[in-house]
Amino acid sequence: MAKGAKRSQKRFLNALEPFTCLSLQLAPNRNGGLARVESVDVRHSFDAIRFNTQHFMFATLACELTDKWTKEGDPCPRIFHLLLWLLHNLHGDATRSGQHAPPAKTAMIFFQIKLLQFVGYALEWSRCMVCKGLPQGGRPVYVSERGILCAACHTGSADICEACAGAVRAIQYLQEREHSEIHRLVLSAPLWTEIWTILERLHKRHISRLSPARIHTYDILRTQTTAPLNTPQQISNTAITGNRAA
Repeated sequence: MAKGAKRSQKRFLNALEPFTCLSLQLAPNRNGGLARVESVDVRHSFDAIRFNTQHFMFATLACELTDKWTKEGDPCPRIFHLLLWLLHNLHGDATRSGQHAPPAKTAMIFFQIKLLQFVGYALEWSRCMVCKGLPQGGRPVYVSERGILCAACHTGSADICEACAGAVRAIQYLQEREHSEIHRLVLSAPLWTEIWTILERLHKRHISRLSPARIHTYDILRTQTTAPLNTPQQISNTAITGNRAA
């Protein structure tokens, strides 16, 4: 809790902004409530993200997923550095320094896959979880929250979504790689959409067991069918409202 943040022109000026990496000095609450922010040091301000609708929504979703998957006071350095890498990517830091960087849409897919892995919900994407057979090209693969099923082992459950073998192989590839290795991967628009649908379903299913709260940004992205997922446009009031509510 930052007391007097709106009135202060010294301690918190331009610091408590969305997508800003801070170093905070906190005073713990003796009664176990919210700690008080004594001072703020801005480590990195990812301000450029706020001027690109797609990047804004991706960063909002990443922050919301991080909040849902982590607990107060429980350090998760791998998740923190994963989120920080994504924000640097969306901000364009790697591109400006001449380094290889994946497209924002690939980076966001990678973030969701690695986040599931870091919290212990990584799937075995290479084999059917029942018969242990390999996915065959041209035949559908069925994804559940426990693993994938081949067409022969699929039972017709409504909780399982259908995917192509290419989407499953791409997810497996990203799950096994580090962020410095994924810039070579090129995803077509239909394949990216299919992978996104799978990951959205998995995150929603698992988080629903931990918390009754909905993941608002996924829902907003579904309504913003042209802006956030395809072309940069001016940020709409719906997107801003959704971010503040989250």
